[in-house]
Amino acid sequence: MEVVKDPGNDRDQVLVQMVNQYQGLLLRMCYISLRDMEMAKDATQDTFLKAYKALDSFRRESSEKTWLIRIAMNTWNVICQG
Repeated sequence: MEVVKDPGNDRDQVLVQMVNQYQGLLLRMCYISLRDMEMAKDATQDTFLKAYKALDSFRRESSEKTWLIRIAMNTWNVICQG
């Protein structure tokens, strides 16, 4: 289900649906990369915050899952470098 592509959804509802659908996946990916559960939780939360802020600029050139994974990867790379 591509919730971002549904023009009838408001931003808050879209965020809730994305969190429900992808939170587990992103948390696992962040944990594998960061090897620290608290940092993984922070990275996952930051990912959804960044996605929420950028929701209007999502160009739909990829799936929302791919988009969120890319945001998560950028987020944990920043954490690793910091």
